[in-house]
Amino acid sequence: MKYYDYLEDTKELDEQRRIEIFTPIIQRKWDSAQIKDFKFITSGRINSVYRITLRDAPVKSVIIKVRYMNDSRYKQGFACEEWVNNLLDDKGLNITPRIYMYDDTRQEVDFDYAIYEEIEIERDKSKYDANYYYKAGQILAQIHSISLDYFGKSRENYHQESAYDYYDSFFDEVLSRLKLKNEFLYDMARGIISKYYKADCYAGLSPVLLHHDYHMQNIVIDKNGEFKIIDWDSARGGLPEADLIKIKYWNFKGTCTSNGVSFINGYNSINGTPITTNFPIHELVWLLKMYLFESDWGENRDDSYFPNANYYENIIRDKFCNYKYIDEYMRQVTKEPNKVVELFFRESVREKNK
Repeated sequence: MKYYDYLEDTKELDEQRRIEIFTPIIQRKWDSAQIKDFKFITSGRINSVYRITLRDAPVKSVIIKVRYMNDSRYKQGFACEEWVNNLLDDKGLNITPRIYMYDDTRQEVDFDYAIYEEIEIERDKSKYDANYYYKAGQILAQIHSISLDYFGKSRENYHQESAYDYYDSFFDEVLSRLKLKNEFLYDMARGIISKYYKADCYAGLSPVLLHHDYHMQNIVIDKNGEFKIIDWDSARGGLPEADLIKIKYWNFKGTCTSNGVSFINGYNSINGTPITTNFPIHELVWLLKMYLFESDWGENRDDSYFPNANYYENIIRDKFCNYKYIDEYMRQVTKEPNKVVELFFRESVREKNK
């Protein structure tokens, strides 16, 4: 059994063994540091998170994220996080925890890890109000104001390509997997894309920085009232609507319509809502991708925050089978483009609160 399997299976156990493995790693950063304790915090399907208390070090504690998953389809990169932190610093956006060190080569240990500054998070729920959503929208718009020179999630595979080429390839990849999983959804998606997809809407569009996991569990307030955005390891270059689609389905669970509107108002206050006429196509393909992702995990999942495969399949069938949803979008986008996302955010919040 590999050590990352052991971490997953015995999260709270064998603290001494974890200390033995990570002490020399920590000492490469602070040579006199000793680990006082090593406690499990939480675990998702890709990462486990731990808190290390230190002594004889310039910081009292750090957060360690361990990745035991090695599925190339969902490969993300801690190196990407370091690059993003430097990029944001250059733009004067102090919105991320510092990353002290990372290693995703698996040459020394057989798992990926990253060591971060610990953020003391504000736990008072009353602080997460309409003003919080407005500010979260503003920050995302500031992130989207940063131009990149590539589409995709890895500078290692960097090559210049147009928005059309990048998204055409992405759509084909999702549909190829879908055909093997669900022929009904595949045929439906193919028909919609053939009817509504407009390649010319990408003309002149360049990639911007996307967080690509911008939901309320990753947008926190520290004890000084400052916003911190965490979990940047899937950041990439792309069109802003890719982030907005995720937000639509993940950010407003259990909340009220006004918070969704506050978020969009905050976003619009910076640079408007940059969406294309292909927004519902991107939405459909993202829903299909999430359907496939959740189907891969089957029952081995926690749906307390993120929906399961049935949720995505039901939305796809309800919204897209009869074309009414896309037809309504197309009517609205020609009238008031900046109001379109707000309209559909309202609709998504109502669905979540049914």
